[in-house]
Amino acid sequence: MRLSNIPVSPILLVRYLLIFTTAILFIFGAGSFLRTSANPDMKVMYLIYAVLMLGDGAAMLVSGLLINKQKK
Repeated sequence: MRLSNIPVSPILLVRYLLIFTTAILFIFGAGSFLRTSANPDMKVMYLIYAVLMLGDGAAMLVSGLLINKQKK
């Protein structure tokens, strides 16, 4: 199978998918922060979950923006 017929390069496609996934993680992380007042018993769990999701999203955003920036 030849990849030269694809209109978008595979590296660019991976970059777009990482940025899309990052946006989803930021939305879910913000939603978890907003849920802390709904159930006070689970407040710590929602905060930990939100911080981990936002951290994962930040790491994916950095890796998505740095793809193909290194010297060959």
